[in-house]
Amino acid sequence: MKEMKRIRKKDIEKFIYELKRRYEVIAPVEENGKVFFKILGENDDITLNYTNSCIPPKEFFIPEREQLFRFREINDNIAIYSNLSDICERERIIFGIRPCDVNALLILDNVAKDCFEDTYYFKRRDNTILIAIECTEPSDECFCSTFNTGPSLDKGADLILTDIGDSYLVNAKTKKGNKILNFKFFEDADEKDEKIADRRIRDAKNVEIKNIGGQIKPEILKHFSRRCLSCYSCTYICPTCYCFDVVDKFNIFDNSGERIRCWDSCMSPSFSRMAGNVNPRDDKHKRFINRINHKLIYMYERYKVFGCVGCGRCTINCPSGISMFAIIKYAQKQKRE
Repeated sequence: MKEMKRIRKKDIEKFIYELKRRYEVIAPVEENGKVFFKILGENDDITLNYTNSCIPPKEFFIPEREQLFRFREINDNIAIYSNLSDICERERIIFGIRPCDVNALLILDNVAKDCFEDTYYFKRRDNTILIAIECTEPSDECFCSTFNTGPSLDKGADLILTDIGDSYLVNAKTKKGNKILNFKFFEDADEKDEKIADRRIRDAKNVEIKNIGGQIKPEILKHFSRRCLSCYSCTYICPTCYCFDVVDKFNIFDNSGERIRCWDSCMSPSFSRMAGNVNPRDDKHKRFINRINHKLIYMYERYKVFGCVGCGRCTINCPSGISMFAIIKYAQKQKRE
Protein backbone atom coordinates (compact mmCIF):
# COMPACT_ATOMS: atom_id res chain seq x y z
CA MET A 1 0.00 0.00 0.00
CA LYS A 2 1.37 3.42 -0.94
CA GLU A 3 2.11 5.80 1.91
CA MET A 4 -0.60 8.41 2.41
CA LYS A 5 -0.60 11.52 4.56
CA ARG A 6 -3.27 13.86 5.82
CA ILE A 7 -3.43 17.49 6.84
CA ARG A 8 -6.06 18.94 9.14
CA LYS A 9 -8.18 21.73 7.70
CA LYS A 10 -7.39 23.94 10.67
CA ASP A 11 -3.72 23.80 9.64
CA ILE A 12 -4.27 24.85 6.02
CA GLU A 13 -3.91 28.56 6.75
CA LYS A 14 -0.59 28.01 8.53
CA PHE A 15 0.52 25.67 5.75
CA ILE A 16 -0.19 28.34 3.13
CA TYR A 17 1.72 30.90 5.21
CA GLU A 18 4.78 28.64 5.24
CA LEU A 19 4.47 28.02 1.50
CA LYS A 20 4.41 31.78 0.83
CA ARG A 21 7.73 32.14 2.64
CA ARG A 22 9.41 29.83 0.11
CA TYR A 23 7.32 30.05 -3.05
CA GLU A 24 5.09 32.37 -5.00
CA VAL A 25 1.65 30.96 -4.17
CA ILE A 26 -1.36 31.14 -6.47
CA ALA A 27 -4.64 30.07 -4.90
CA PRO A 28 -8.43 30.57 -5.16
CA VAL A 29 -9.67 33.81 -3.63
CA GLU A 30 -13.28 34.97 -3.43
CA GLU A 31 -14.02 38.44 -4.79
CA ASN A 32 -17.57 39.81 -5.03
CA GLY A 33 -19.06 36.35 -4.66
CA LYS A 34 -16.91 34.81 -7.40
CA VAL A 35 -13.75 32.73 -7.13
CA PHE A 36 -10.56 33.56 -9.01
CA PHE A 37 -7.02 32.25 -8.86
CA LYS A 38 -4.56 34.99 -7.96
CA ILE A 39 -1.06 35.44 -6.61
CA LEU A 40 -1.50 35.66 -2.85
CA GLY A 41 -0.50 38.88 -1.19
CA GLU A 42 0.21 39.36 2.49
CA ASN A 43 -3.44 39.88 3.45
CA ASP A 44 -5.21 37.60 0.97
CA ASP A 45 -7.35 34.79 2.37
CA ILE A 46 -7.92 31.71 0.25
CA THR A 47 -11.26 29.98 -0.14
CA LEU A 48 -11.70 26.24 -0.51
CA ASN A 49 -15.49 26.31 -0.38
CA TYR A 50 -16.09 26.40 -4.12
CA THR A 51 -16.76 24.06 -7.03
CA ASN A 52 -14.52 25.77 -9.59
CA SER A 53 -13.02 29.13 -10.42
CA CYS A 54 -14.61 31.52 -12.90
CA ILE A 55 -11.45 31.65 -15.00
CA PRO A 56 -9.14 28.64 -15.28
CA PRO A 57 -5.56 28.93 -14.01
CA LYS A 58 -4.46 28.52 -17.63
CA GLU A 59 -3.79 32.28 -17.58
CA PHE A 60 -0.71 31.68 -15.41
CA PHE A 61 0.83 29.59 -18.18
CA ILE A 62 -0.56 31.36 -21.24
CA PRO A 63 -1.06 35.00 -20.20
CA GLU A 64 -3.81 36.99 -21.87
CA ARG A 65 -1.09 39.30 -23.20
CA GLU A 66 2.67 38.85 -23.05
CA GLN A 67 5.75 40.36 -24.61
CA LEU A 68 7.79 37.76 -26.47
CA PHE A 69 10.76 40.00 -27.19
CA ARG A 70 11.87 43.58 -27.88
CA PHE A 71 13.83 44.73 -30.90
CA ARG A 72 15.77 47.83 -31.92
CA GLU A 73 17.50 48.96 -35.09
CA ILE A 74 21.13 49.87 -34.41
CA ASN A 75 23.43 50.86 -37.27
CA ASP A 76 21.35 49.07 -39.90
CA ASN A 77 21.25 45.92 -37.76
CA ILE A 78 18.39 44.55 -35.68
CA ALA A 79 19.13 43.75 -32.03
CA ILE A 80 16.67 41.39 -30.33
CA TYR A 81 16.20 41.27 -26.56
CA SER A 82 14.38 38.24 -25.21
CA ASN A 83 12.64 38.35 -21.85
CA LEU A 84 12.50 34.55 -21.50
CA SER A 85 14.98 34.60 -18.62
CA ASP A 86 12.70 36.97 -16.67
CA ILE A 87 9.67 34.66 -16.84
CA CYS A 88 8.70 32.85 -13.65
CA GLU A 89 12.04 33.47 -11.94
CA ARG A 90 10.73 32.28 -8.57
CA GLU A 91 9.39 28.75 -8.16
CA ARG A 92 5.65 28.89 -7.60
CA ILE A 93 2.76 26.77 -6.38
CA ILE A 94 -0.81 26.66 -7.63
CA PHE A 95 -2.85 25.48 -4.67
CA GLY A 96 -6.41 24.19 -5.00
CA ILE A 97 -6.47 23.51 -8.73
CA ARG A 98 -9.28 21.14 -9.75
CA PRO A 99 -8.77 17.83 -11.62
CA CYS A 100 -10.40 19.16 -14.80
CA ASP A 101 -7.95 22.06 -14.93
CA VAL A 102 -4.98 19.76 -14.25
CA ASN A 103 -6.08 17.59 -17.18
CA ALA A 104 -6.50 20.73 -19.28
CA LEU A 105 -2.83 21.54 -18.67
CA LEU A 106 -1.88 18.03 -19.78
CA ILE A 107 -3.77 18.71 -23.01
CA LEU A 108 -2.00 22.05 -23.46
CA ASP A 109 1.33 20.28 -22.91
CA ASN A 110 0.65 18.27 -26.08
CA VAL A 111 -0.10 21.42 -28.04
CA ALA A 112 2.85 23.40 -26.67
CA LYS A 113 5.39 20.75 -27.71
CA ASP A 114 3.86 19.93 -31.09
CA CYS A 115 6.00 20.97 -34.10
CA PHE A 116 7.72 23.83 -32.27
CA GLU A 117 8.14 23.87 -28.51
CA ASP A 118 6.61 26.87 -26.76
CA THR A 119 9.52 27.78 -24.50
CA TYR A 120 7.54 30.54 -22.77
CA TYR A 121 4.82 28.09 -21.77
CA PHE A 122 7.22 25.40 -20.57
CA LYS A 123 9.35 27.88 -18.60
CA ARG A 124 6.26 28.58 -16.50
CA ARG A 125 5.12 24.96 -16.50
CA ASP A 126 8.45 23.54 -15.34
CA ASN A 127 8.73 26.08 -12.53
CA THR A 128 5.25 25.42 -11.12
CA ILE A 129 4.17 22.92 -8.47
CA LEU A 130 0.53 21.83 -8.69
CA ILE A 131 -1.38 21.00 -5.52
CA ALA A 132 -4.77 19.72 -6.65
CA ILE A 133 -7.94 19.20 -4.63
CA GLU A 134 -10.27 16.51 -5.90
CA CYS A 135 -13.95 17.36 -6.29
CA THR A 136 -16.38 15.93 -3.78
CA GLU A 137 -19.22 18.31 -4.71
CA PRO A 138 -19.29 19.03 -8.46
CA SER A 139 -21.59 21.75 -9.76
CA ASP A 140 -24.71 21.14 -11.83
CA GLU A 141 -22.83 22.13 -15.00
CA CYS A 142 -19.91 19.73 -14.47
CA PHE A 143 -19.63 16.65 -16.66
CA CYS A 144 -15.97 15.73 -16.20
CA SER A 145 -16.84 12.05 -15.75
CA THR A 146 -17.69 11.97 -19.46
CA PHE A 147 -14.06 12.65 -20.36
CA ASN A 148 -12.50 10.92 -17.34
CA THR A 149 -11.01 14.25 -16.24
CA GLY A 150 -12.57 14.23 -12.77
CA PRO A 151 -13.79 14.29 -10.09
CA SER A 152 -10.77 12.16 -9.09
CA LEU A 153 -7.21 12.62 -10.32
CA ASP A 154 -4.49 10.06 -10.96
CA LYS A 155 -1.73 12.11 -12.56
CA GLY A 156 -0.70 15.60 -13.59
CA ALA A 157 -0.40 17.17 -10.13
CA ASP A 158 2.47 16.97 -7.66
CA LEU A 159 0.20 16.65 -4.64
CA ILE A 160 -3.43 15.50 -4.67
CA LEU A 161 -5.72 16.37 -1.76
CA THR A 162 -9.09 14.76 -1.05
CA ASP A 163 -11.61 16.19 1.42
CA ILE A 164 -12.36 13.58 4.12
CA GLY A 165 -14.22 15.80 6.60
CA ASP A 166 -12.05 17.68 9.07
CA SER A 167 -8.89 16.80 7.10
CA TYR A 168 -7.54 16.30 3.60
CA LEU A 169 -6.04 13.00 2.52
CA VAL A 170 -2.76 13.78 0.74
CA ASN A 171 -1.12 11.74 -2.00
CA ALA A 172 2.29 12.76 -3.40
CA LYS A 173 2.78 11.93 -7.07
CA THR A 174 6.20 13.45 -7.79
CA LYS A 175 9.51 14.31 -6.16
CA LYS A 176 8.31 17.90 -5.87
CA GLY A 177 5.22 16.66 -4.07
CA ASN A 178 7.26 14.54 -1.67
CA LYS A 179 9.37 17.59 -0.89
CA ILE A 180 6.23 19.47 0.19
CA LEU A 181 5.33 16.58 2.52
CA ASN A 182 8.39 17.47 4.60
CA PHE A 183 6.42 20.37 6.07
CA LYS A 184 5.48 19.74 9.71
CA PHE A 185 1.71 19.88 9.14
CA PHE A 186 1.39 16.40 7.61
CA GLU A 187 0.70 13.25 9.59
CA ASP A 188 0.26 9.61 8.65
CA ALA A 189 -3.12 8.61 7.25
CA ASP A 190 -4.76 5.25 7.88
CA GLU A 191 -6.93 2.85 5.93
CA LYS A 192 -10.09 4.47 7.28
CA ASP A 193 -9.08 7.82 5.78
CA GLU A 194 -8.55 6.20 2.38
CA LYS A 195 -11.94 4.49 2.49
CA ILE A 196 -13.64 7.79 3.30
CA ALA A 197 -11.85 9.47 0.39
CA ASP A 198 -12.80 6.68 -2.03
CA ARG A 199 -16.45 6.86 -0.98
CA ARG A 200 -16.66 10.65 -1.28
CA ILE A 201 -15.15 10.61 -4.76
CA ARG A 202 -17.41 7.76 -5.83
CA ASP A 203 -20.46 9.67 -4.59
CA ALA A 204 -19.28 12.78 -6.46
CA LYS A 205 -19.39 11.16 -9.91
CA ASN A 206 -21.39 13.51 -12.09
CA VAL A 207 -23.42 13.05 -15.25
CA GLU A 208 -21.68 10.98 -17.88
CA ILE A 209 -22.13 10.33 -21.58
CA LYS A 210 -20.48 7.31 -23.16
CA ASN A 211 -19.24 6.79 -26.73
CA ILE A 212 -18.96 10.48 -27.53
CA GLY A 213 -16.58 10.15 -30.49
CA GLY A 214 -17.53 10.52 -34.12
CA GLN A 215 -18.74 13.20 -36.47
CA ILE A 216 -21.65 15.38 -35.35
CA LYS A 217 -23.98 16.26 -38.18
CA PRO A 218 -23.61 19.92 -39.27
CA GLU A 219 -27.38 20.43 -39.10
CA ILE A 220 -27.30 19.48 -35.41
CA LEU A 221 -24.58 22.03 -34.70
CA LYS A 222 -26.41 24.67 -36.74
CA HIS A 223 -29.41 24.06 -34.50
CA PHE A 224 -27.32 25.28 -31.55
CA SER A 225 -25.29 27.90 -33.41
CA ARG A 226 -28.41 29.93 -34.20
CA ARG A 227 -28.44 31.00 -30.55
CA CYS A 228 -24.76 32.00 -30.59
CA LEU A 229 -24.14 35.75 -30.11
CA SER A 230 -20.46 35.54 -31.15
CA CYS A 231 -19.31 37.00 -27.84
CA TYR A 232 -16.34 34.57 -27.68
CA SER A 233 -16.71 34.05 -23.92
CA CYS A 234 -16.77 30.26 -24.40
CA THR A 235 -13.25 30.34 -25.83
CA TYR A 236 -11.77 32.86 -23.42
CA ILE A 237 -12.83 30.94 -20.30
CA CYS A 238 -12.09 27.48 -21.71
CA PRO A 239 -9.10 25.81 -19.97
CA THR A 240 -7.99 24.08 -23.19
CA CYS A 241 -8.42 26.87 -25.76
CA TYR A 242 -5.09 28.23 -26.93
CA CYS A 243 -5.78 30.36 -30.03
CA PHE A 244 -3.58 33.44 -30.15
CA ASP A 245 -2.56 36.36 -32.31
CA VAL A 246 0.88 37.95 -32.66
CA VAL A 247 1.25 41.72 -33.03
CA ASP A 248 4.38 43.78 -33.69
CA LYS A 249 4.29 47.27 -32.17
CA PHE A 250 6.84 49.70 -33.56
CA ASN A 251 8.06 53.04 -32.20
CA ILE A 252 9.10 55.18 -35.16
CA PHE A 253 10.84 57.74 -32.94
CA ASP A 254 13.61 55.46 -31.68
CA ASN A 255 13.38 52.59 -34.19
CA SER A 256 12.39 50.07 -31.54
CA GLY A 257 9.47 47.77 -30.99
CA GLU A 258 8.10 44.67 -29.36
CA ARG A 259 6.36 41.48 -30.38
CA ILE A 260 3.22 40.73 -28.39
CA ARG A 261 1.31 37.47 -28.13
CA CYS A 262 -2.31 37.79 -27.01
CA TRP A 263 -5.36 35.59 -26.75
CA ASP A 264 -7.57 35.26 -29.79
CA SER A 265 -10.73 33.30 -30.54
CA CYS A 266 -11.59 30.92 -33.36
CA MET A 267 -15.14 32.28 -33.00
CA SER A 268 -13.96 35.68 -34.22
CA PRO A 269 -14.79 36.53 -37.87
CA SER A 270 -11.23 37.77 -38.38
CA PHE A 271 -9.50 34.67 -37.02
CA SER A 272 -9.49 32.71 -40.30
CA ARG A 273 -9.47 35.71 -42.66
CA MET A 274 -6.62 35.56 -45.18
CA ALA A 275 -5.05 37.82 -47.79
CA GLY A 276 -7.49 39.10 -50.38
CA ASN A 277 -10.23 39.10 -47.72
CA VAL A 278 -10.76 35.38 -48.27
CA ASN A 279 -12.40 33.73 -45.27
CA PRO A 280 -13.21 29.98 -45.25
CA ARG A 281 -15.27 30.46 -42.08
CA ASP A 282 -17.11 33.63 -42.93
CA ASP A 283 -20.25 33.01 -40.88
CA LYS A 284 -20.83 32.03 -37.28
CA HIS A 285 -22.30 28.62 -38.18
CA LYS A 286 -19.02 27.53 -39.79
CA ARG A 287 -17.02 28.88 -36.85
CA PHE A 288 -19.28 27.16 -34.35
CA ILE A 289 -19.03 23.83 -36.20
CA ASN A 290 -15.24 24.16 -36.35
CA ARG A 291 -14.99 24.84 -32.60
CA ILE A 292 -17.10 21.86 -31.56
CA ASN A 293 -15.41 19.52 -34.03
CA HIS A 294 -12.01 20.68 -32.81
CA LYS A 295 -12.94 19.77 -29.24
CA LEU A 296 -14.52 16.41 -30.00
CA ILE A 297 -12.82 15.18 -33.19
CA TYR A 298 -9.69 17.01 -34.37
CA MET A 299 -7.96 17.07 -30.97
CA TYR A 300 -8.63 13.38 -30.49
CA GLU A 301 -7.31 12.53 -33.95
CA ARG A 302 -4.07 14.41 -33.26
CA TYR A 303 -3.41 13.75 -29.57
CA LYS A 304 -5.75 10.87 -28.64
CA VAL A 305 -7.46 13.05 -26.07
CA PHE A 306 -10.62 15.14 -26.29
CA GLY A 307 -10.30 18.92 -26.21
CA CYS A 308 -13.00 19.29 -23.56
CA VAL A 309 -12.58 18.45 -19.87
CA GLY A 310 -16.21 18.93 -18.85
CA CYS A 311 -15.62 21.87 -16.50
CA GLY A 312 -18.90 23.52 -17.56
CA ARG A 313 -17.50 27.05 -17.72
CA CYS A 314 -18.70 27.62 -21.30
CA THR A 315 -22.25 26.75 -20.24
CA ILE A 316 -22.13 29.02 -17.20
CA ASN A 317 -20.76 31.99 -19.15
CA CYS A 318 -22.75 31.65 -22.38
CA PRO A 319 -25.46 34.36 -22.43
CA SER A 320 -27.56 32.07 -24.64
CA GLY A 321 -27.10 29.03 -22.42
CA ILE A 322 -25.44 26.87 -25.10
CA SER A 323 -24.12 23.73 -23.42
CA MET A 324 -21.43 21.36 -24.70
CA PHE A 325 -23.08 18.63 -22.65
CA ALA A 326 -26.43 19.31 -24.33
CA ILE A 327 -24.80 19.27 -27.78
CA ILE A 328 -23.24 15.85 -27.18
CA LYS A 329 -26.43 14.46 -25.66
CA TYR A 330 -28.60 15.80 -28.49
CA ALA A 331 -26.21 14.42 -31.12
CA GLN A 332 -26.31 10.96 -29.57
CA LYS A 333 -30.09 11.07 -29.44
CA GLN A 334 -30.20 11.87 -33.16
CA LYS A 335 -27.87 8.95 -33.90
CA ARG A 336 -30.21 6.53 -32.14
CA GLU A 337 -33.22 7.85 -34.04
